[in-house]
Amino acid sequence: MILNRLSHFLRSRMILLPLIAGLGACAMTINEQSVFAPRALERDASAPALSLRDEARFAAPVEGQPLRLNRRLPATITHETRAFGGLSIALTHAVAERPFPNEPLYVVCGGNASDRFRNGGAYIARTLPYGETLLFDYPGYGDSGGASQIADFEKIQADFAAYIAARADGRPVIFWGHSLGGFICAELAGQMPQASAIVLETTAPNVQEVVKVWKPAVLFFLRTQIQPELAAYDMPATLKDFKGPILVLGGGKDDVLPVILARSLAQQLEAKGRDVTYLEFPEADHYDVSRQADFEHRADPFFSSFIAPD
Repeated sequence: MILNRLSHFLRSRMILLPLIAGLGACAMTINEQSVFAPRALERDASAPALSLRDEARFAAPVEGQPLRLNRRLPATITHETRAFGGLSIALTHAVAERPFPNEPLYVVCGGNASDRFRNGGAYIARTLPYGETLLFDYPGYGDSGGASQIADFEKIQADFAAYIAARADGRPVIFWGHSLGGFICAELAGQMPQASAIVLETTAPNVQEVVKVWKPAVLFFLRTQIQPELAAYDMPATLKDFKGPILVLGGGKDDVLPVILARSLAQQLEAKGRDVTYLEFPEADHYDVSRQADFEHRADPFFSSFIAPD
């Protein structure tokens, strides 16, 4: 996900070491194209506009799905586009037929190659067990307009935050950021005094630490130049005044953003006095933390604290 192509760049070029070792000062630039990776939509022409690839799975309980998710089904899945900051942004809402009292609203920020159509079902499965889900395509992704660049992400933030607050209407608002989405959700939460909590799944404190982890020691001579706007993505700094609880999730077998980055993120947030819960799942990779057998048992205390009793 985030900087996945950077890791591929570094790994694939190991064979070239004998050729480049004598070049002395070499540099690699990390810019928006290194991070944002929207993919062309492959929705069948007969499929409804704005639909998700696997939204039918939420029409009724399905054998083999986690019990907590099945208890929330059926759910109603709806789609719309709205203008934020002058850009058309595609949204999906997932609402359980039997909502909790004062149902929390979960706002999902996906990874750098994620969009609603391909990945929306997986993100709904993560969050619907605990509340209403709101998905959105980033600018330049999926069914949204604009371009996959930081300037367009910044354009939508204020209007989108206002929309989220209105949609929640006093209910708890919880941001869930996966991979690159950790940075996006942190920025949005910073726009919303009403934000109740944030979940940061298999992500990192900043781009600088990602580069440091992925650059092999043998490439000590390779300088990396990070675009200033990307360098400004720093979650401990962004969340330094965040008042709500923060859940950081790490995967012990994450080979995209190694778990050392999730540990570092939790430690840095704690050092700033934030209310942090860190949960590490030794067998989880970059994508399947919430599908671990012990996830519900370990994570439920965090999520249940936002569900009002019947």
